[in-house]
Amino acid sequence: MLFGLAFEALAGRPGDLQASKEQILEILQALKKILRPSVSGHAIYREVVFSETMDMLDRLVLTEGLTVQTVIVEITRNLCLGHPSARRDQGAAAADEHLSEDIDQLFELTKIMVLVLSGLVPGLEDSKAKARHEMNEEAVALLTTALSALVDAAQVFPSIIKADLHACILHIFATILSTGACQTTVIPQALPIFKRFIISLAPHAEGTDDTSKQLRATLARFLAILRYAQQREFDAALACEKNTILATTILLSSVASAFSPDDPLVKRFIDDLFDCLGTVTTSKVAAGCCRSLLLLPKKGALETSIAKLILPPALSFLASASDVEGLDDSRTTLAQTLVTFISTLPQPSQRQTATKIIIPALLARARKEPKASQETAARLLEIASADQQAFRGVVTGLDTEQRSFMESVLKSGQGPRRQEASREDDGMPKIALKMDFGS
Repeated sequence: MLFGLAFEALAGRPGDLQASKEQILEILQALKKILRPSVSGHAIYREVVFSETMDMLDRLVLTEGLTVQTVIVEITRNLCLGHPSARRDQGAAAADEHLSEDIDQLFELTKIMVLVLSGLVPGLEDSKAKARHEMNEEAVALLTTALSALVDAAQVFPSIIKADLHACILHIFATILSTGACQTTVIPQALPIFKRFIISLAPHAEGTDDTSKQLRATLARFLAILRYAQQREFDAALACEKNTILATTILLSSVASAFSPDDPLVKRFIDDLFDCLGTVTTSKVAAGCCRSLLLLPKKGALETSIAKLILPPALSFLASASDVEGLDDSRTTLAQTLVTFISTLPQPSQRQTATKIIIPALLARARKEPKASQETAARLLEIASADQQAFRGVVTGLDTEQRSFMESVLKSGQGPRRQEASREDDGMPKIALKMDFGS
């Protein structure tokens, strides 16, 4: 009864009393409460009722404003999550005689969400099409609501058709990532949703080739977007470059099992990432991405492979302090990352090897960048406190000049209260360092 009245008011057939803009919103909000299994059961999913309701919602998305569209997205999300097929186990759903009808209904619901997004993101449906709405605060809120609703819907789709919706969502995220108007407002809010979606794909990436192929295709598309952004041919190109390396880092770190350790696309991204690291405008973001990738738990072959790809250029970047200004913060981040990286290695022999190559890089930086001496001293002491045996092993292998320089660096980090003065025969003060390098 209530649904029928609401439907008639919204459908606005000739001769009926037309609902005002305010009434449309109120009616939809009432429908959102009514159209739940706990209230109306599964009546809405009957073929005729469902079909006419979807036609009405389609029309409202195309003719009404953002507030109304937001409520429609929430309704379609709830209808997806409450769909009868979402409550059956996958085996029973696959054998159900109504599976085809269920699939059609789920696609109709997600189509409305995509229709909302296509009115906000230019080029989503047609590369030459313009968005129907300006990207203001309300539009950004609607866009993120629709994205999140799509990701939620993907969780309840029958496994037989999940790949299709996954491909659609990946395409939407990539399109948003390449759109200039989305860079500063949409993407910072979309990236957490993207991460949630990618993490949900991890079990599928391990079990199906289709998901791995989709994710690898997404990586290739992200790299193409990055290259285009680096050409600086549109206003938001710099923001796009930063956002793309962030999104690619999320992709690799969240679903590592989808990529092989020798994948050339992964190596290409690491090369691009270090190009960004050496550029002042993108260096800080790139340093943070290096940190995320290098400190990944070494659960599989890809994480270890990424570490092997990152270590040589990271050590080189740290040791060869250049005259380019504005990279100091990135070197600081990288120095902290490399020291933390040692403790993530599971084997003592691995920690020993890492210590042997990281300590000389830290000292090389302090030699070329004297103002970094105190910071370097702190990093060296972190290594020593974390694994004294590995630290002593490295120190023992240093020549006299290197030991002397390390001692001077450590003294610089002690501060005046921890320094003790004594007198040599020539009357000059000497700093007595309280660390035995020889033992």
